[in-house]
Amino acid sequence: MAYSYYKTVTIDHTKVQTSNQTDFPVLFNSIDVDLKVTGSGGHVTDSNGYDIIFSSSTDSADKLDHEILKYIPTTGEFIAYFRQPTIHTGSDDIIYLLYGDNTISTSQENKNGVWKTAYKAVLHLNEASGTLHDSTSNANDSSTNSGLTYHATGKNGYSVSSAGSGKIYYGDTNFPTGAGVVTLQVWEKMAWNTNGGYLMGYGPIGGGAAPILYAEWNQDFLKFTQVGSNFATSGSVWDDAWHKISCEINGSTLQKFYIDGTPDTSGSLSCNFSLGLEAFLLDSPDGGAALPANIQEARVYAGLLGANWEKTEWNNESNPGTFYSLGSETPTGGGAAGQFLSPNTKYW
Repeated sequence: MAYSYYKTVTIDHTKVQTSNQTDFPVLFNSIDVDLKVTGSGGHVTDSNGYDIIFSSSTDSADKLDHEILKYIPTTGEFIAYFRQPTIHTGSDDIIYLLYGDNTISTSQENKNGVWKTAYKAVLHLNEASGTLHDSTSNANDSSTNSGLTYHATGKNGYSVSSAGSGKIYYGDTNFPTGAGVVTLQVWEKMAWNTNGGYLMGYGPIGGGAAPILYAEWNQDFLKFTQVGSNFATSGSVWDDAWHKISCEINGSTLQKFYIDGTPDTSGSLSCNFSLGLEAFLLDSPDGGAALPANIQEARVYAGLLGANWEKTEWNNESNPGTFYSLGSETPTGGGAAGQFLSPNTKYW
């Protein structure tokens, strides 16, 4: 493969919290005129963006695993995750964005490879219709989707939204059970309502053997519940703004909420997870109440990500354009196109 152009992607080490992180899925989000398709004045040759890749060098042989979430060929909007083997807190990391190869007409993605094996489900919720797909090798795709608006505006790219009747049920293959160690994560935007409802969880609610995040009726917080006990967030989550919610559940020892990458409340509950029903978002198959909300990036991780990961992930996903800087276009055959950023490039 012969990519005609590259740009440097320089990760700001000051955004990497306290310690190096391994196999980190970096979110890239940019609108760049150079990434338009050739017919619209750019240098990408495939209308799906298949000839855009990430590499640890200017050689495509060093390609990194990546997954495309959104590509608009007429504007150059490109949103993707790529797996960086290590991001460092002591020095910047430089990755290369390669593009412009008219021999490529099929996807170069490795979606499963972006998400390390401890991820048991990653649903971006960016589909235009139909099945909502899991990007991990567990294939925990949705089996039921109803009451949803697809391609709603998201924090990064698309989300799904519900006015209060939406439900998503998806597979729970390889989810933690018993006194499991698991992290639940989701981006949400919820306007105030008096009904409350379930945001995310799995297992049968009635038996008290399920990790569940739910919005309390007429109260501005979320709760984690297990075996008849619960604890709630202290931070605001029902203010019609995007928030990243993470609940790290350490078996029967300690459970902790993070809101927008910052530790919130914690508690210690007796956990005994089971898989009697499918995993769910917005509504439960066990008689739950539907929740009006926009959601995206729902993830189930078999383990604890930790405070440094949570903060670094927030730094990246809340404002990708400050997590890295994008260099100017350079032809791979020499004759660099200059050392300054194009004034037509937009980052956020």
